[in-house]
Amino acid sequence: MNARFGNGTDHAMAAIASARRAVAVERWSSIGLDVEVVPLAALSAIAQPWSALAARAVEPNVFLEPAFAMAAMPIFGDGAQAGLIWSQSSPRELLGLFPIRIEHWRYGLPLPVLTGWTHPFAPFGVPLVHRDVAEPVVSAWLDHISQDASLPSLMLLPYVCDDGGFATVLDGVLARRGCATASFDRHQRALLAPGEDRAGYIERAIAIKQRRELARKWRRLQDLGAAEIVRAIEPADVLAQLDEFFRIEASGWKGRVGTAAAKDHDIRRFMAEVVSTLVPRDQATIRCLKVGGKAIAAAITLNSGNTA
Repeated sequence: MNARFGNGTDHAMAAIASARRAVAVERWSSIGLDVEVVPLAALSAIAQPWSALAARAVEPNVFLEPAFAMAAMPIFGDGAQAGLIWSQSSPRELLGLFPIRIEHWRYGLPLPVLTGWTHPFAPFGVPLVHRDVAEPVVSAWLDHISQDASLPSLMLLPYVCDDGGFATVLDGVLARRGCATASFDRHQRALLAPGEDRAGYIERAIAIKQRRELARKWRRLQDLGAAEIVRAIEPADVLAQLDEFFRIEASGWKGRVGTAAAKDHDIRRFMAEVVSTLVPRDQATIRCLKVGGKAIAAAITLNSGNTA
């Protein structure tokens, strides 16, 4: 989603932000950057600078914030590593984090590929890059890949938003370096992106015929009992709604094919840890649709920066 600047104040703020980024780039360029590759499990030792980077990323990614990623590591992190880009200042600052996995086979061929770390519960693969120095950080990471003989020279980044802040920076760096690139399996997902003009967004985004059909279905639900959407806030209520989420998921197709979280102890524990950690930080919510007091649908929403 691209921000829209509609008045003089917005233009002034954009100019100030651009000037700050220019100063930051000059500062870090003069200081220099260090790159290291460590096992993913080693990131628990740098949780504080990691969190600070996540808060300043050019593109937020809740799945790569410490609370979520560290809970996922024991289940999905086997063999994964992370490229870390540090400033050479004192104290040094973490400016980039690229979680990776080396695949030795791809597309049925013996093709070594450096692949961004994602998993079934993290469908977004944008790495964390400090917004003020994104270009130098991306360049430093690409330099390291080209010079480290232990890493494949071919890199694949799954689930990257191709019009997001990170992709914009990456495309610019690759173009200047003359690197060959290709996109695979491009697709669109439903997106709630009201931008600056939030009033009337639903009316603009959803056709009147569809809105009428949704209203009709809501009235049908009301015929079955009082329909309401309930958001849990207190920790005990959150855990109760999480149990409802597991119950509803297990009652559907995932339960029938055996992939529901309730049927896997490790996955259930992982989800409970993530939700119970993020809710007190206002980074996670559980909403249940109840009819006559019984939950018939549930959704977990995770937040990072200005995105959810």
